[in-house]
Amino acid sequence: MAQDTLLQKLDEAAGRAKQLVKENNEATAKIQPLEREASELRSIISLAVSKVDEMLKGEPVSPA
Repeated sequence: MAQDTLLQKLDEAAGRAKQLVKENNEATAKIQPLEREASELRSIISLAVSKVDEMLKGEPVSPA
């Protein structure tokens, strides 16, 4: 009887582990496009800061 209970608990733990792996994979899939977008936004902000610096210094602004 104790062995059956232990096996049941192990089976439940294995099922929960599989569920957590699935949730982790789904979260990773959602994060990847957001990371790319954040990188693109950092590049755009950096370019905008550079253009503002040029404008404030009175230098000609090159087209983007």
